[in-house]
Amino acid sequence: MKFKTQNDVQMFLVEVGRIDLVAKATVEYKPDLSILDQYIKKRKPLIGKLKDFRKSQDSKDSWRRNRYKHMKGIKKFHTSTAGKKFHRSLGRFLATRDFKSGEYKREASEVMVIQDVCEVLKALSSLKTHALIEFDYYHQLEDEIDLCVFIEELLPSVSRIESALVRSDGVITADDLEFLTRLCDFDSMVLELASNNKVSEQEIRAAFEQALGSLNEETHDNVYLTSLNTVKGRLCS
Repeated sequence: MKFKTQNDVQMFLVEVGRIDLVAKATVEYKPDLSILDQYIKKRKPLIGKLKDFRKSQDSKDSWRRNRYKHMKGIKKFHTSTAGKKFHRSLGRFLATRDFKSGEYKREASEVMVIQDVCEVLKALSSLKTHALIEFDYYHQLEDEIDLCVFIEELLPSVSRIESALVRSDGVITADDLEFLTRLCDFDSMVLELASNNKVSEQEIRAAFEQALGSLNEETHDNVYLTSLNTVKGRLCS
């Protein structure tokens, strides 16, 4: 068990009932096996029950939209050096590929071998690694549930996307494209769209926000992907 802040250490100690250690504990604190065992026994049943309860409160369609609320589980990754590289690579992919059909399919005429998608594949691999590393650290209960929910969505989605990228007949579905678009830092996507189309970032940002504002997320699936396609369509017209 690792800790990112002293407050995390203190929250952990309160959770396991070791108030006597709170005043002295620093971020370098290493809990012994007996304390860790107590923590795991207390947390394990709570995580499963609360995670399932959260999902049960939404209909299937609502859950597909609400899942994006749980991405804060890897917020530290997004601001790291690896996270910034991930966003640049993903933003470039989203800005330069054609999704107007509602999916991404590699065309037979497209010159696209493994080397062409290597940066995206490395970015996705980095995302998975750093998301899993987060489990090495202490998280408050609600945040750990968010992380668990996010991982359950991330791993199968990324596996499908990786498979589609390396196969000549691979297809990335609209749902998975929406997931990628939501994952990508908005500023990175705007920057790549502006650079690729030789227009200002302000123009891209305004067009994207207008497209998003015209869609109701409660009634429309894949609003980020639809908005991205709308912006690309305007740039090409």
